[in-house]
Amino acid sequence: MSDMGHVINRSDVLLGWVRMMLRASGASESDFAGRVADIYVCRVPESARTVSLKVPSARASVDDFYKVKATNAKLVSRWIRGDVHLPADAEEAMVSAMDLPWRDGCVFDLCSRHHVLPVLLHEETDIERLAELMSEVAEAIQGMAPILADGVIDQADAPFAEEAIHRLKRLASACAGLISRISYVTGVKSAAIVDIGRDSAHG
Repeated sequence: MSDMGHVINRSDVLLGWVRMMLRASGASESDFAGRVADIYVCRVPESARTVSLKVPSARASVDDFYKVKATNAKLVSRWIRGDVHLPADAEEAMVSAMDLPWRDGCVFDLCSRHHVLPVLLHEETDIERLAELMSEVAEAIQGMAPILADGVIDQADAPFAEEAIHRLKRLASACAGLISRISYVTGVKSAAIVDIGRDSAHG
């Protein structure tokens, strides 16, 4: 689910999702940028940082504290707007600062660049995992409904494809998470997934 048809690299993917989130949610860019900066300075050791985001001194006055925060937020805003290249070590902080469901969508797109399906790990009970799977099935069916309204998938379904693909990816991730949970708890390992379409094509 993205408006990034010109995507070239990971930064394009990530920033495309961030801009989409800000537009759709009406969230403040400055507030989001401040959150990214806070996460960055907390997670990246000072010696490993590639950008000069600052940590307010414990002895700083209230005014100085907010000046540092504002300066950090302005720098992050420049990343968001594309004025300055987004450094690789800031990616994790920016993804973490995003709100759902945009964060999950962004993670899906970033992983898909490596042909990897992410398994979203949320803290929930086993019955909640099953309920989530059932919910994702319903969402996937809803996403596919306009595509299969005429019984076939063709070029005319292009306007609905992006949303359908997004929902199917979420369903696939929920399935993968449940499979992983069952395998881990029972000790029964799942067999490798076979690409049926490719095998049948050669059969």
